Amino acid sequence: MMALTTQSHSGIELRTNATIVAKAAKTFQVSTILTTAAAESFAGPMIDETRSVFPDDEVIDRTTINTVRLSSKRC
Repeated sequence: MMALTTQSHSGIELRTNATIVAKAAKTFQVSTILTTAAAESFAGPMIDETRSVFPDDEVIDRTTINTVRLSSKRC
């Protein structure tokens, strides 16, 4: 898990906070895209606790860490 390199919070805090945000998104029906970054070769799989909030949804495995901006228009 790439999050292990995070130094500002413990791994437990990071996992807990990510799960809280995921649960809030589901509760308030916020559109959510589940992604990983090169899960097989680099960053590892999605955090189990977060994944369990959306068990039936597809996880998109990106091949790069940075996402691509598809539009120059700001929302």
